[in-house]
Amino acid sequence: MTIRWRQRLAVLGLAVAAAAPAEAVSPGREVWLPAAARLSGWVTDLTVLNPGDQPTEIELTWLDRDRDNRTSAPVHLTVAAGATAVLDDVILAVLGRTTAAGAIRIVADQPVVVSSRIWNGSGGDGTRGQGFEAVPAAAALVPGEVTHIPGLAENAAFRSNLFAVNTAAAPTTLQLELLDPDGTVLATSPIYTLAPWAAFYRPVTDLGAPDFDRGTVRARVLSGSAIVVGSRVDNTSLDPTTLEAWWSATPAGSSAGIWYGTVTDAGGFLGGVALAVGDDDTVDRVDLTYPSPVCDIFFAAGAAFSPALPLADLAGGVDLEESYPGGGHVLFTVSLATTDDATLLAGTVVGIGSGFTGDLVGCNGAQPAAQVRLGKASR
Repeated sequence: MTIRWRQRLAVLGLAVAAAAPAEAVSPGREVWLPAAARLSGWVTDLTVLNPGDQPTEIELTWLDRDRDNRTSAPVHLTVAAGATAVLDDVILAVLGRTTAAGAIRIVADQPVVVSSRIWNGSGGDGTRGQGFEAVPAAAALVPGEVTHIPGLAENAAFRSNLFAVNTAAAPTTLQLELLDPDGTVLATSPIYTLAPWAAFYRPVTDLGAPDFDRGTVRARVLSGSAIVVGSRVDNTSLDPTTLEAWWSATPAGSSAGIWYGTVTDAGGFLGGVALAVGDDDTVDRVDLTYPSPVCDIFFAAGAAFSPALPLADLAGGVDLEESYPGGGHVLFTVSLATTDDATLLAGTVVGIGSGFTGDLVGCNGAQPAAQVRLGKASR
């Protein structure tokens, strides 16, 4: 069996219509820490929680600012089941860099939860610092989507900084707008081009706005994908405050689980479909039986995806090509999208047969479209 992919749609068809801010650190097999540093007294500590019941292998890759990091060598670690790896001064102790500013990519063979603290203890009166969560790759901003970072200020008391990381293995273009509390655009950035897997940093003054007391940055990705965050720094104490961007999530928090449903043709013949979705909203496997009224048989098809297929890609269609005894084969195209309340996957499956002979010659050519409906049966 061979698998052929259709081009991914720019707008994610499975995104929930009403987006909400993330309220907690989110797990994933691939997560990105958008800002980290070891310089001028600042140190980054990292924690990696494995909430699963099996050990997990993880790899950490350091990503420098403003350069192509695809060839950067990862560091491999093992985190025991239910354990938390506490990686103090991770940039030096694990990644081997004495001075660096950038981002970190974390990949695991099962979902992990990653958070950080960037701190400075050079003031002599305790420490000051801020924390960033590692964001799942599936939450990265893509073309057609927008996010906001509220709470910025640029005046005598505060300054603000913007950070991003390109999660694509190709250049990403990004544009930022500064809004006042009423939503009026105060300034628009140039179009920034981020190298593959590059970290990004700019002070908010780079947008060209005058001083302001309250502001929100609106971020758009024009091509590629990126995670964007911010920071507001007290000019007297130098204490920073983390400013996170919002990203969409399903109402139940995850689409993970096994989805089961029916495949129904125009004549009422029933087939079946099953879909396995991981914790990071990727599809591990799909299996279906397809009723064919034109040649009065059921076709079976299935595929395991490696790497896993983003759930959103099913909106653009995924092709499964299955061969059968006697030389015949069928190219199936499965297209699915969520209902408004994200409790049902619905769409179509169509097939094109070829190579059938004898009694099955009628299976050649286009098969009628069948309707597909799935509900999540388990987590």
